[in-house]
Amino acid sequence: MERASYAVALLAVTCLIASVNVFAQSNIPSFLNDVEPDNTAWMPDNSGNDGNPSPPAPVTPTPPTTPATPSPSAGSPPASTGACPGDPGYQEPWDSTFWDNFNIVTNGTHVRVSADGDACDMQLDADCSAVFGSKYQYFTGYFSAKLQLPCGNSSGTVFAFYTSSDGKMDDHDEIDIELLGNETSKHITMQTNIFINGVGDREMRHNLDWFDPCTSHHDYFIKWNSNIVVVGVDDIPLRVHMNNEKNGLPYFNKGQGLYVSYWDGSSWATQGGRIKIDYAMNAPFIANLNGFHHMSACQVPSERDLGSCKYPAVAPCWDRPSDHYLTAKQKTDFEWANNNFCIYDYCKDDQRFASTGKPAECNIPLY
Repeated sequence: MERASYAVALLAVTCLIASVNVFAQSNIPSFLNDVEPDNTAWMPDNSGNDGNPSPPAPVTPTPPTTPATPSPSAGSPPASTGACPGDPGYQEPWDSTFWDNFNIVTNGTHVRVSADGDACDMQLDADCSAVFGSKYQYFTGYFSAKLQLPCGNSSGTVFAFYTSSDGKMDDHDEIDIELLGNETSKHITMQTNIFINGVGDREMRHNLDWFDPCTSHHDYFIKWNSNIVVVGVDDIPLRVHMNNEKNGLPYFNKGQGLYVSYWDGSSWATQGGRIKIDYAMNAPFIANLNGFHHMSACQVPSERDLGSCKYPAVAPCWDRPSDHYLTAKQKTDFEWANNNFCIYDYCKDDQRFASTGKPAECNIPLY
């Protein structure tokens, strides 16, 4: 889909508080240059978001609204102390609230922040999606959201939690978590994707069958450091992407903002788009997040100016040598989750990459 045509479509969303000029002058930090893959081979069953043993590539269109580019930091960001939870004298690196780190993009009706600034409800209905994004950009960090999705029929909904550079250049970086709604009592699917220098096509999907995402809060996380990216839930790694620069492959090299959105993905999200959102019967959809004061990341002056975050004098908490690889327990959990709950892995899709060959990292052992 072309950038210009998609930007025009975005302006039709009436709930935005951003001006037309802002959207006309800024690009969206997500999948704008992607051509939607052919979905004719998708054969949904009645159990949920599963496809064939080798389904076509999951579709990941851009959410309908996206925050403006995060503002540059005022002055130099604070240097890391290297302290971690449990260390003597440890203090939260971002001991702050929602309002210190984020801006609401839609409105206060659809993103409702608690009085203490540490929780919010995100409401999706026929009038508006719910979107907020970070004020600043970061280079490496641990990003997490304690999230409880709504129970009942959430077909067609997509809850996205992701980091991204601002998208003004074609070489944007991005790490995605998307939770795909489903019919009542059917599993929620977690889709993840990674873009490096503008190249994506790294989708994975896991059915979240070992817990119920709607009955309590669960901790969805992105850990990104100089050697590894780990994406998962409740300390269980679901996907791993290693730094393979030594093998000639690019790795994340730009500052990224943190974005959260709750939006209508009826065209693709549930059973390949077969089941749409039913606003009349099921809206509003309300998801709750908390724990905003736990953000741990290295704030950069700007996307292309990484300051001391690229080569810190003291390794930050999430980038110690012990964090550069999975622990023995994490390996066990990773293999358990992928053996039992992974329904799509781009590295195993021979049909998709028959003519081009799989991405190079698929041929390199994870550990």
